[in-house]
Amino acid sequence: MPAADQLKAIKAKFQKTDTSGDGKLDENELAALLRKGNPRMTAGEITMLFRKADTNRDGRLSFEEFADFIFGQSPEASPAMKEVFANFAGGASEMDERKFEKLCRDCCLYNSALKPGDARLIFSKVKSGRTLGLSEFMKALQCIADKRGCAIEEVCRALEMQGCPRADDDAQRRPASPSATAGYQGGNRNAQARNSAGRTVKAPREGPRRALTSTEIASRRLLDVYMSYANRNGDMDVRAFCKCLQECDVVDAGLSAMDAELIFGQVCKRSDRKLTFADFRIALEQVAQKKGCDAEEVELTIGG
Repeated sequence: MPAADQLKAIKAKFQKTDTSGDGKLDENELAALLRKGNPRMTAGEITMLFRKADTNRDGRLSFEEFADFIFGQSPEASPAMKEVFANFAGGASEMDERKFEKLCRDCCLYNSALKPGDARLIFSKVKSGRTLGLSEFMKALQCIADKRGCAIEEVCRALEMQGCPRADDDAQRRPASPSATAGYQGGNRNAQARNSAGRTVKAPREGPRRALTSTEIASRRLLDVYMSYANRNGDMDVRAFCKCLQECDVVDAGLSAMDAELIFGQVCKRSDRKLTFADFRIALEQVAQKKGCDAEEVELTIGG
């Protein structure tokens, strides 16, 4: 439950947005508020958010519905997500907007569906004061998943498998291009950095990291290969998909190049004809069915 001062601030925002003064918000009033954070937000996106917030389906948002929309219950943070949050928050208990945007950029969350402006809007929606705590961070990840059209588990898996570096470790900054991260093995927590006086110092040592399971290691390798074929937005088109399967020796007597193109078309539902990593794994399941083997076998063939 949000604190009293937070509810007071939300109440003031609600009353300011309620230009009709009837004690409820219609879709146009909510649209005016949302477009202050993201002027390019489409009518369809606003309608989707409005319907999600309008839980009693009366076509108007009460203050309680508006507060739930702002402070909705956040997913529980796993140990891995707590570690990611701590890394990018620089060990602090809260994360500011700059660090949140860096996380989205460094962990390749941006694509054609999620732009930097969308990340700023999400941050503004879920933040507590000027920062995100862990619960708000998890809520932000849910919003990112909704925007990208995937499950939050896929977003969390992407963050974890990236081997995210410490947010203030500029010497180990991850390249912006997803393809440049193909061989990345994670940030060096003890890398040297420069202090305010310009002297080279070592970052403090942290406790032991949680050991990755064999499944997590295989998934990370698969993601590395995917990123080596994906574009700068982290998406994969049909040419890159077929090239990946051919160069990884998945295309053979049991799966032709034409089969690969057909599978891509069956899985890809986006207008820009590109796959996300989640779509890629679904496509590999269909590849496995065509070849008459397990999806895990196909993933191991690609990931090595």
